[in-house]
Amino acid sequence: MTTIRQLYLLKALTLIVSIHARLYLDPKHHEMSQLESPNGIEKKLVSKRYNFAETNPKSNSNDLQAPPPAPTIEPFQKQNDKDKKKKLKKDAVSSLEIIGRGGGGEVYKAYMQDGSAIAIKKIVRPVEGGRELVVGYTTTSSLNDTWSLNNTRSLDTKMGQVRSEILMVGKLRHRNILPLLGHVSRPDCDYLVTEYMKNGSLEDLLQEVKAGHREFDWLARHRVALDVVSGLEYMHLNYTPRIVHLDLKPANILLGNDMEAKIADFGIAKSIPDTETHMKSSKLAGSLGYIAPEYYQTMEFNDMCDIYSFGVVLASLVTGKLPSDEFFQRSEFSLLKWMWNVMIGEDPKQAIDPKMLGNGYEEQMLLVLKIACFCTLDNPKGRPNSNDCRLMLAHIEH
Repeated sequence: MTTIRQLYLLKALTLIVSIHARLYLDPKHHEMSQLESPNGIEKKLVSKRYNFAETNPKSNSNDLQAPPPAPTIEPFQKQNDKDKKKKLKKDAVSSLEIIGRGGGGEVYKAYMQDGSAIAIKKIVRPVEGGRELVVGYTTTSSLNDTWSLNNTRSLDTKMGQVRSEILMVGKLRHRNILPLLGHVSRPDCDYLVTEYMKNGSLEDLLQEVKAGHREFDWLARHRVALDVVSGLEYMHLNYTPRIVHLDLKPANILLGNDMEAKIADFGIAKSIPDTETHMKSSKLAGSLGYIAPEYYQTMEFNDMCDIYSFGVVLASLVTGKLPSDEFFQRSEFSLLKWMWNVMIGEDPKQAIDPKMLGNGYEEQMLLVLKIACFCTLDNPKGRPNSNDCRLMLAHIEH
């Protein structure tokens, strides 16, 4: 019965995506002004919302990791003892290579004595009352992207982000979330030890592909999308209390040896108790081009903010463009507005990365762009949740 039910669900998903795509993207039904604020359509979407009542949100439980052999993270205050410092100094680092640098410190590639590679993020403790320093970053291109409306931050708040990341990520166990392997605290700085991700960030990869230095085919891009949404599903639906990342973007999506994707940098992530539908922040934080409009306008957030950011990531995967591209900085269009305009035009395939045209997957890529449109609706009630997104992406055949 389960198999039959799943088959019906998959067929329903195809129909839903097809019908909703026509509703939103057919120029005969809507003008651009309606797309920017599709209140009427969102009511239809909510009334006929993706009917996954019988879908188990933990259906991708195979992605959950058993506690790894790497050291588990103990409570924050216990990370400062001399034994752990000596262990890192004695066992961990035989050579260092800087792979990222910014106002907050450097990111090093190091080798354990067994030859395995790790990444060590050095976070310099700021002078109290000084300018805000970037807490979380992984590669050179992302050093200056994290921002806050208040560009100065006290020492306590700054190190509170470090403490939050250590305590939060140390408990998460999923193959698509970058695990924290260890932490060392010194008077002048902190060191966070993570897996080394050989292929860098998704942002760097997209930029190198655009420059013609690397290849990134559609099957690999589709897998990255599935990996990221699987990590989000774990955070939003399979972990208690649920976790909202609040800074999901290509720079914080790292790629391993086999191009598997892992979500990184939980410096501004927040937890939401099961008793609450949303939380309110005292300060807006995130990255321009990825922040959900309701968070920007009201300072209230929940997992739908991550879904909005994920929609932007999907748009980047298919178009090959980033919100920070010079074209969008010089024009009146954002990446999303440009994508919506092209999608309702005569030739939606113009939204696809030119390097992927002619590969035979154009229809699949357009389908992913339609999912991106749903994820980035102004009204968060009209957006699919992470389980919906994973099911739709998984159903796209190649």
